[in-house]
Amino acid sequence: ELEDRYSEIPQPVYNLMDIAYIKSKAKMLFIEEIKETPKEIIFRFAKDDENYKNVFKEILTKYKESVLLKFGEEPSFVFVDKEKNREEMLEFFKEMMDGLSKKTKK
Repeated sequence: ELEDRYSEIPQPVYNLMDIAYIKSKAKMLFIEEIKETPKEIIFRFAKDDENYKNVFKEILTKYKESVLLKFGEEPSFVFVDKEKNREEMLEFFKEMMDGLSKKTKK
């Protein structure tokens, strides 16, 4: 619909839409923050929330090669696959968030 109305959409706009989608799916999984540093991308869960355990189980089943788990007061997981470009990472995260939200529904 956007292309019909505004013509061709540049890739950065698609990237922003993908980021918004990933963040909305992440909220459903009780992920409080997504932070990108020069070396990694960190997905941090809400403090004192036990829902991360179900997500961690699914991550260990399907994504253990690309993600490191961090336990403790602020549980999180860190994306470590440095071979992907930005568009490939966004596609990976969209697929990951979709898969996690389907598998961890109560």
